[in-house]
Amino acid sequence: NTFHYTFPNYNAKYYWKVKAFYNDCQSTWSDVYNMKTVIAPPTLTYPKNDSIGIEPVLVSLRWTGSQGTEKYDFDISDDSTFTNLKRWERNIVVNTVIMDNLAENTRYWWRVRGKNAEGTSQWSTVYTFKTGYIRPSVPVLLTPANGTTKLQLSVDLTWQASSRAEKYILQVSDADNFSNLLVNIDTLSTTTYNVNNLINNKVYFWRVAAKNIGGVSDWSSVFSFKTIPLAPTAKVTLLSPQNGVKNLLTKSLELTWNKIDSADVYELQIAHDADFKDMYYFNDKVWTTSKILFNIEPLTKYYWRVRGANDGGAAPWSDVWTFETEDPASVQTDNYFKTEINPLPVVNLMKMKFNLENSNEINLQILDLSGKIIFSRNYSNLQLGNNEIEINTESLPSNTYIYKISTGQKQQIGKFIISK
Repeated sequence: NTFHYTFPNYNAKYYWKVKAFYNDCQSTWSDVYNMKTVIAPPTLTYPKNDSIGIEPVLVSLRWTGSQGTEKYDFDISDDSTFTNLKRWERNIVVNTVIMDNLAENTRYWWRVRGKNAEGTSQWSTVYTFKTGYIRPSVPVLLTPANGTTKLQLSVDLTWQASSRAEKYILQVSDADNFSNLLVNIDTLSTTTYNVNNLINNKVYFWRVAAKNIGGVSDWSSVFSFKTIPLAPTAKVTLLSPQNGVKNLLTKSLELTWNKIDSADVYELQIAHDADFKDMYYFNDKVWTTSKILFNIEPLTKYYWRVRGANDGGAAPWSDVWTFETEDPASVQTDNYFKTEINPLPVVNLMKMKFNLENSNEINLQILDLSGKIIFSRNYSNLQLGNNEIEINTESLPSNTYIYKISTGQKQQIGKFIISK
């Protein structure tokens, strides 16, 4: 009166009945009973069975549950009989357990079973894996700081020591995706490396990883640096005032020269002697190719020269030119155009009145005190005699500015103030 049967499907409903026989006689069927099989056990997915070398840090043990599963029981042990459980979870609703306290170089066994309101499944197939060793921590780059510029062609790269590190891997490239490796070393035992034979005015990228018996860490963040540019080599050509000119105005004087390649800034020297030992004026941060000087000493001979420079160094000096200033007593005025500016100080609109004797066209420039031209315009068809033009200064901040009026024969330079 017993019968053993293995059902073919999990989580399926079955019906059964029995009747009795005696010789040729048989009973009617019994009542029909039904039953339902348990849900299928989960399927373990990661780590794969018999995996080795699993880093014992934040190991994610994962599985998939069968249809109808609502909760799970989880066991992990360092013996195959699960006598010594290292961790067990009951009635959890997720299909992942993260382990962060596993021992290095140790074998573990793990299993999972599913549950729902109708019962508990069988345990899954038991999987086993063996841990490896913990990898080093990710290195932290130190110097040169990210984005540093103007570095020499030999650079010391340094980074913070990583815990558990036995060796370091260093990569240096001139491409931000490291497609072109200039340095690729995986045997460094120190946290510094000198990279040399670099190229001027070039951006380089570098990163470091640490390694030990457990493997290689993730790459550090990527740092970049830029080397110093090549110094300009061309000599500046002086333009004005012409070499040897005399009787120049003392109230204002504009020195000009040509632009040279690779120069970011210009150095200007004016001296009382040809050896530039008795220096009258020196400026190593002239950002344009001209400089306006005011109230120069009268009746004096000056020597001047210019050279271009950048962060890599300076070009040779230009030829030395000279000029001599006038005797102010011999000149009545340099206000050639009888210029008037209203209002003073200027706010948002400047009205400039001037008088023309023999020209009907002028060029007007407005410069800041560094000599940078911020306004330049030619005005034509002007009448002889008195003229007036208006200039919108709304976009200019409060400061002192220089104006320069030029015709084919004359030039006048003066100052005005904008005060908002």
